[in-house]
Amino acid sequence: MKRLLATITVLFAFVTVTYAQTGEITGKITDENGEGVPYANVQVLKDGEPVKGATTDFNGFYSIKPLDPGNYSVKVSYVGYGKVRVDGVKVNANQATTITKQLKPQEEQLEEVTVTEYKVPLIDKESQATKETISEEEIQNLPTKDIQSIASSAAGVYQEQEGGDINVRGQRSDGTQYIIDGVKVRGSNDVPSSDIEQMTVITSGVPAKYGDAVGGVVNITTKGPSRELRGSLDLETSQFLDPYGYNLAELSLTGPLWKINKGTENERTFMGFKLSANYQRKKDRTPSVVGNWKVKDDKLSELEESPLQPSPVGEGFVLSSERVTLEDMKNVAVQPNTVQNKVGATGRLDFSFTDNIDFRLGGTYNWNQYNNGSGGLRRFSMFNSDNNPQYTNQTYRVFGRFTQSFDNPEQEEGDDKSHQAFRNAFYRVQFDFTRVERERVNEDHGFNPFQYGYVGKFETKSEPVYEFGTQEFENQSLTGYQQTGFRDTSVTFTPGEVNPEYTNYTEQFYSLSSRDQQRSKTSIRLNGGLLNGDFPSIVHGTWYNTGYPYNLMAKSRDDQFSLSVHGSVDILPEGFKDRNKHSVEFGLEFEQRVDRSYSLNPVQLWELMRLETNQQLTDLNTNEPTLIIEGQEYAIDDNNRPPFTTNDTIRYPRAYSADDQSYFDKQLRQKLGRPVDGTK
Repeated sequence: MKRLLATITVLFAFVTVTYAQTGEITGKITDENGEGVPYANVQVLKDGEPVKGATTDFNGFYSIKPLDPGNYSVKVSYVGYGKVRVDGVKVNANQATTITKQLKPQEEQLEEVTVTEYKVPLIDKESQATKETISEEEIQNLPTKDIQSIASSAAGVYQEQEGGDINVRGQRSDGTQYIIDGVKVRGSNDVPSSDIEQMTVITSGVPAKYGDAVGGVVNITTKGPSRELRGSLDLETSQFLDPYGYNLAELSLTGPLWKINKGTENERTFMGFKLSANYQRKKDRTPSVVGNWKVKDDKLSELEESPLQPSPVGEGFVLSSERVTLEDMKNVAVQPNTVQNKVGATGRLDFSFTDNIDFRLGGTYNWNQYNNGSGGLRRFSMFNSDNNPQYTNQTYRVFGRFTQSFDNPEQEEGDDKSHQAFRNAFYRVQFDFTRVERERVNEDHGFNPFQYGYVGKFETKSEPVYEFGTQEFENQSLTGYQQTGFRDTSVTFTPGEVNPEYTNYTEQFYSLSSRDQQRSKTSIRLNGGLLNGDFPSIVHGTWYNTGYPYNLMAKSRDDQFSLSVHGSVDILPEGFKDRNKHSVEFGLEFEQRVDRSYSLNPVQLWELMRLETNQQLTDLNTNEPTLIIEGQEYAIDDNNRPPFTTNDTIRYPRAYSADDQSYFDKQLRQKLGRPVDGTK
């Protein structure tokens, strides 16, 4: 299957189709009398290092953007006034944070800095959407590391079980759109929880730019490189506390790679990095509150070794598993053979070329492998958990983002008439590529289809079948026993080695049955034995029996490439003061998706192959008879043969019909080195 989807959308006005994921700090600086302070210096810092800055206008107003979501400090200074610093300022994606401060005159020569802590307002006056932002500190205090479970802590979000999909205000789970660092997510949305700066969950009033989201939006911003070299290691385990064997290890490392202007007040990081990785292992990814019933290990070994037993009534055989009692079973906390292993890694390089130009390059890799025994696959759990299917999902994601902002026009001090129509202009160009690969197979057989459902090698011997009658030829009529077909006389069996529990059905049949019961493949099936591609009987119509093969091989690969351009500018109409500005955003996005997948039921290939072979040999060639007279073979046109009597026989070879021969049969015969038009 292949699907190509390309979308090009351009939208001008107050919304944009690209996921800008930037915020803004705005506000007003006043003096002790409440009057606006013009030309005050406002600086935004991250980990003590300057990020962006601005000066207030004639009325004391300022606006600083674009800013990545996260925690900042805002520092305000003006000649003759004491400096003010506000720490812990939270900037959210697509939202303005207001910081309004009052400066006090500085009467002494000693420099004084007033430090306050930012308090998040109870009511967000800037947003029309219903949303909740979960900070880094809140995430670290939650009792979960799972992305969906963290999002489910927001009001209006429902999650059925830990690690499962979420439903926003009753919408289906696939209606929720995940965005990580401005990249629309396909595949895994796993991010190490220690790597998250903040998560915003929008539950209603979803902005128009999230056109694909019919439910909600989960917007995740990861941490950037720090000013100083830092590292952390987080280890969690329940290995000795409960039976579920939960283990988690998270490692992160961040810091500068290249600094410029070292030792000066203009020192800044030119290139920084952020690396993080995690490993998670669970014995049971979906544990049950009531436990799981399974056959005891010693009884299961007995059933695998001897899946059949003679019928207590009449001839034939019955399933040993249908004689299991409650004493043979036990309830366990962990589903057998449902181990999950996950590996995740993220990396990012940030380049700050100038105060107004930066470039970011990042990537993510997620690997998730588990044996699935939930849902309809619980039918494997009682007798056959070894054949739980294995799921493997991998996600590769890379993105690059270039941002350039423009300095605001200079305004001369004392000039209250100069007009600055355009302010805070910037644009951003981003590309991203995502590849998602999924596999679903039997753990032992992988993508070898001929190991699925393989019991062993069967060799059938047959003999001609005769009926008494008269056969007319061109110039003679012969009465005697003439051949009407073939019948099987015996089937020899050589056990295979790839499916031992599956093969035991047929092996035990041969050890318990009579030679007469081994005459044909039909008899083998009727008496409980298995041919290649057969399925053992289901126990009481509910549980898959020992050795029951998993019948699916599936693989898919989904690619997504996106290119977007986003820009913004604030327009202040002439004659307006204070904060009567208009923010105009524009954007363009190109997205291409290519999805490929295939699936196969490999066990049933054996029956299809049987149906596709030897169809050209079903009839007899009555034009080439061989006469058997007193045990000797003669041609029908042999004038020296003895007379044909009613005790003699007529034998025919198989007829070859090229029109009835399948392509598969031809290829198989060539592969085996047999003539394509052969009659054996």
